[in-house]
Amino acid sequence: MAKKIIELDEGYAKISSFSYDGLVESFELSNKKFVIGVKWHPELMLEDEFTKNLFKEFIQKCK
Repeated sequence: MAKKIIELDEGYAKISSFSYDGLVESFELSNKKFVIGVKWHPELMLEDEFTKNLFKEFIQKCK
């Protein structure tokens, strides 16, 4: 997955996180206002501090 993202948008795609076994868990695109792709369900983890920050940042970018 990470290789495909980088090939498609080299220079703009940034891998944001990896799982313990080295798989890509999230990525960001720096050439857009707010693009973050994640392999988990943040809407099911609303009490998690990272998830709260993710939604706060999204709301800020939407203003």
